[in-house]
Amino acid sequence: MAEEIGSDSLDMNLDTAHLFVQKELLEIVIEKLGNRLFGTHICDNDGCIDYHWLPGKGKIKWKGVLRSLKKIGYEGFLDIEINQTNYPDAAYLVGKEYLEILLKELNGG
Repeated sequence: MAEEIGSDSLDMNLDTAHLFVQKELLEIVIEKLGNRLFGTHICDNDGCIDYHWLPGKGKIKWKGVLRSLKKIGYEGFLDIEINQTNYPDAAYLVGKEYLEILLKELNGG
């Protein structure tokens, strides 16, 4: 779309759960977006319904997603976007810790 419009200022926000339900291959989408990616919503689901679960609670392969983000040099935020909890503060911390563990593993630590 950005190429069709011919705009250098049109960037994209990646929503992992929405794309996963649409059967998109997240790693390929990330690489296609490349430097046009300015934001990332991190949430998981079962691939059928857009539940917005914590990362790691569904079927998204997060190491591949994070590896692709690293590959394109993404330095933006990873916004955890959930709506399936009665305790959001605690849930966000669980999601953050999960992502930190995966990032540490990907960075060899």
